[in-house]
Amino acid sequence: MKIAVTELREFFKRTSKIKTNNILPVYGSILFEFTKECVYLTKTNGFSFCKHEIESEENEEGIFAIEEKRLTPLVNNAVGEFIEFKLKTKKAIVAEKEQIITIAVISDDENTSSIQVIDHTAFPSFPEQNKSSEPVYLNNDVIKSLNEAKSFCFVANVETSYSYVYLSKKNGGNFIFSTTGQIFYLNKIEDELPEFSLSPESCSMLLPYTNIMYYKAGNYNFFNTGKTVFGFIQSRLNPPNFQVIIDAIDRTDFIELKRQQVIDFSELVLSFSLEVPVVIFSFEESGLVGSYSEAEYNVDTKRSLYVNKNHDADDFALNASFTHMALSCFTGENLKGYIVRDNNGKENSFCIESEENPGLSIVLGLYHTKIK
Repeated sequence: MKIAVTELREFFKRTSKIKTNNILPVYGSILFEFTKECVYLTKTNGFSFCKHEIESEENEEGIFAIEEKRLTPLVNNAVGEFIEFKLKTKKAIVAEKEQIITIAVISDDENTSSIQVIDHTAFPSFPEQNKSSEPVYLNNDVIKSLNEAKSFCFVANVETSYSYVYLSKKNGGNFIFSTTGQIFYLNKIEDELPEFSLSPESCSMLLPYTNIMYYKAGNYNFFNTGKTVFGFIQSRLNPPNFQVIIDAIDRTDFIELKRQQVIDFSELVLSFSLEVPVVIFSFEESGLVGSYSEAEYNVDTKRSLYVNKNHDADDFALNASFTHMALSCFTGENLKGYIVRDNNGKENSFCIESEENPGLSIVLGLYHTKIK
């Protein structure tokens, strides 16, 4: 039973974000299923699945599981093109009793190692596709948006509704949404999409693929990329209500900005800031001026920026880190900004959009304490 070393290393790379746990021995193991035509490798921790198919001819049929922590260094240090697996049994004393155990003999061009296999019968099987779940095609734009949105999740030790990226439907539209509570990512997708949520780690695992088929199976969301299938357990948390953000964006009054100018100034501030990097954007006779200061360290910097506006706009302040993260999602150089107000008419956030990125809106919370 042989597998190409490059294929094994690629599998480890694809599943590196599926963290092992000690709930069951199989949750720290790799399942090998050899058939005459191919080999299936499976890894799971109970919350995430990955099953990868490798074409392999003239193999003996067999199934076994090996601890990942023992297998990984053998694969990483393997010499030659293939690794060969052979199973043999031997007598061993287990819990003061003589038992027959199975050993996997693993060899490459220079090394031979033996590892006891894990009881593969405890390995969970892939749940079958729900009959009510029709497969849905996810194109590259959707995968790209999921990857962008994961950066706007609030990651903490305690899971909250802010910990996920959501695909949701609102007023007949399909949206990809995520938020930290201070910055909101909202992308309206033209294609019909299913409703589900994904953790940032799950989004990262899908990034290398351009065409994915989605379906539900049991209480998992599954993503079929062709040779590799990923499954992620469904969250029971409800998404935050982002309809209020959609309703609050008033595009009557706008401010036009140049993306790269604001990014460059944000990077300058972030390069030496020792405090919360709040940048004040003030309207002066010369145009828009971005400024940052730290009174305690006698630090001041400012830069003139392009602006075009259709109303008498007030000064505003934004977190440079959030601003940089937001603008990095846009490809268009020409941006439009809109002040977003709460139900009482108070300015509380700033929405950024671009005609070159239709559907994408990123809303940043405004800072008020720094403006005088």
